Amino acid sequence: MKKNIILFIVLVFVFGCKNPAKTRVSDGFIEVKSISGVPTTAYVDIPLLLAGTVEPGNAVNTEIEWSVINAGGTEAEFDGATILAKAAGTINLSATVTGGLGRGKDFTQDFLITVLEEPANIILSMDNFTPTDTGSGVFIRTAIVLNKASADIKTAEAPSGSINVVWHLGNIELGTGNSLTLNAGHFNPGTFTLYCTFTIDGKPWMGSFSLVVE
Repeated sequence: MKKNIILFIVLVFVFGCKNPAKTRVSDGFIEVKSISGVPTTAYVDIPLLLAGTVEPGNAVNTEIEWSVINAGGTEAEFDGATILAKAAGTINLSATVTGGLGRGKDFTQDFLITVLEEPANIILSMDNFTPTDTGSGVFIRTAIVLNKASADIKTAEAPSGSINVVWHLGNIELGTGNSLTLNAGHFNPGTFTLYCTFTIDGKPWMGSFSLVVE
């Protein structure tokens, strides 16, 4: 009887130790399936902050690294995650998540960004506004450039459906309403932060972008 009990304990110990080890090896890693929300349009001489959302949201590795596959004649340059194009064209970019598919296996996805000449009006719509859970966010198009020598006059518009819109330059209120006219002659040269506070569907938001006067 004692021999049977000892044999039973040994079998439980041997097989009980093997199975948990297999579980630990196979559990836990969730690989990247795709990257979404990457901007598709940029403008000449306007810095564009590259951003994307890694799917699924609970993937183990989510940090995105950007690189240019082909600048497409745009003379695009990188500064961290910000890209600056000097001419119109199409940029072919690669987004890489190191280890996104497992140890030693990177996830990569390519994107095209069309670079256009600077338009007269700046449209700030929900299509290019990235909100956060704190009631603020940034416009993917990160800057407006005004040239004093050219006497530039441009118009910024709040996101579609906005109410209670107020425009601020630092602590100075520039105006209210869904659009704001920006005249290069009204500013000294420099880089400023332009804020837009607004309400959509009863929820208050604040968006910001850079105003560059040269």
